[in-house]
Amino acid sequence: MIEEDKLREAFSARLKSTISAFLKRENREVRGINTELAKVADVSPRAVNKWLNSEAMPSLSNMYSLSNFLGVTPEWLVFGVEVNNRQGSVSKSGYPLIDQTSTESAVNFSLISEL
Repeated sequence: MIEEDKLREAFSARLKSTISAFLKRENREVRGINTELAKVADVSPRAVNKWLNSEAMPSLSNMYSLSNFLGVTPEWLVFGVEVNNRQGSVSKSGYPLIDQTSTESAVNFSLISEL
């Protein structure tokens, strides 16, 4: 339960900062953004409030809708990870993610595990 709470809190913080950056970039006011996000994600404004207050997480399809509208990747909203097309996914700390392990390393690991 504590882990779920932390995940919701982290997501909520990223969503708030992303909305803030979106409003600044688009030179828009805060007023009405929750209603607009609700329309984009096809949910009620109450659902958006729950996301912003760390009470709930959006579904995966809603996450894609939100990220597309706000101009960020779904990975950023869900995990706090930026995707760099040239180098693959990296965490905010700069460490590469596991899925970026080279094929050669994966082959070497499988050979070692056979010993």
